[in-house]
Amino acid sequence: MGLHNLLNRLKHSVSDTPDTSEKSAGYQAKPSIHAGCTLDTPDTPQIDCTRESAANDPDPDPWSWPHSTAMNGAELDVFTARLSRFTDLGLTLTDAEALADKLMQRDRDSDDRRACLECLHFHRGGRCGNCQAAGIAIKAIDVKLPGDFTAMLHRCDGYTGRAI
Repeated sequence: MGLHNLLNRLKHSVSDTPDTSEKSAGYQAKPSIHAGCTLDTPDTPQIDCTRESAANDPDPDPWSWPHSTAMNGAELDVFTARLSRFTDLGLTLTDAEALADKLMQRDRDSDDRRACLECLHFHRGGRCGNCQAAGIAIKAIDVKLPGDFTAMLHRCDGYTGRAI
């Protein structure tokens, strides 16, 4: 359609152009990639295109550990619980994140060392409530563990794990 024909159509208030057939010379309509998700027609099946139900998925974390280095759902739950515990015990958010990440890697490697901050007997202020079994001191009042030591991975006879 040339400019002259278009101007004539506008003068005579003809605004609709004839439909182009799906197969005309030099043009072929491409199939829609979203055909399964449209809700325009009643005969189109309604499919959730985002993802299927997690209950039907045999592997809910297909793109995470152990298939990649990304944390899976269970690891994320443990990570956030540790983060909360460590910040409650006085660590900064940055230090708590670094330690929680270090412990997540330790868990993946099946390392048997622990940090004091994970222990049931560790109290705010660096106090060890099981210092005799740990071999640190005779009386708990005498024990104030240095901050760097409480985040360091080590083996301790007095360690008792917490339910996270």
